[in-house]
Amino acid sequence: MLRAVLAVLSLTTMLKTEEFGVLFEIEEDSFFVNENPIWIGKFDSLFSCSQMCAREPFCKSANYMTTEETCSLHRETRKMYPDRLLKQKGSSYLEKVRYKPGLKETLN
Repeated sequence: MLRAVLAVLSLTTMLKTEEFGVLFEIEEDSFFVNENPIWIGKFDSLFSCSQMCAREPFCKSANYMTTEETCSLHRETRKMYPDRLLKQKGSSYLEKVRYKPGLKETLN
């Protein structure tokens, strides 16, 4: 399983405390199965989907489907439910990571 951490997706969007930003760990061709997403909608890019998740305080992970241009936000992560992460071509799984210079921790 290839996991890509894309520093490119380091966002300027801030959480409640301004000293924290948001990064995402991204796994391509992976899809997190969740029957009760926080939100589902259309976006034209993975970056736009990540921005939506970054702005939503309850969002801990997201799926982006390239061909359908859909984004779904989730309260759960693959670390909470590892059996729900499936391989699916054309999808990307994003996991929200809190970031402060010198500190990086996943939000579980």
